[in-house]
Amino acid sequence: MLQFWLFNFTLTNFALYSLIGFTLITSLHLALKGLVQIIQKLIPSQWSIALESSLQAYAIVREQIGLRNEIYLLLFIHYFSLLLLQI
Repeated sequence: MLQFWLFNFTLTNFALYSLIGFTLITSLHLALKGLVQIIQKLIPSQWSIALESSLQAYAIVREQIGLRNEIYLLLFIHYFSLLLLQI
């Protein structure tokens, strides 16, 4: 028990574990602050994600409609892209 002026302070298990947790989280945040710039370089841009998604969607639609109906592929892609842009 710690007495400071008119106040008595006690250190319970909850207070001790909360203090340890807060110290660990704060120290990890400050220690890893420089790594954030390195991690951000690993995440692709929005344009890169959109391009990769559209190419994957093109491949999936092409596989589903088959070779005989491939002439309608651009129509399907155009129609679904218009639907996605309206939402």
